[in-house]
Amino acid sequence: MRSNRIRRWLRRRDVFTGRITEVAFYGEKDDLPDVPKASELAVAGSLENPKWALLDCPCGNGHTVLLPLQRSSPQHWSLTVDPRGSPTLSPSIDREAERRCHYWLRDGRITWV
Repeated sequence: MRSNRIRRWLRRRDVFTGRITEVAFYGEKDDLPDVPKASELAVAGSLENPKWALLDCPCGNGHTVLLPLQRSSPQHWSLTVDPRGSPTLSPSIDREAERRCHYWLRDGRITWV
């Protein structure tokens, strides 16, 4: 938990841009953790049939981002995972919480727009 607080502190000061180093798969949406690790993309479903993606927002304000991955959803994201396990989500993630958070997740790297 202490490492998450340090990362959030660094993120709020734009010192740490963030990196998602692991993808964890869960059976259903209800199985997703309340707060995933800062370095983890939690996915409900499987790589072949992903349903939801959850991540700790890299802005550092402590909120999570839940994204639909089902093609049946009007607004959905697509997930790819490279052989090293680094995730890519497209299109960009643009959310308004305590502040506007707009970024790309490509090959596990967070790139702010």
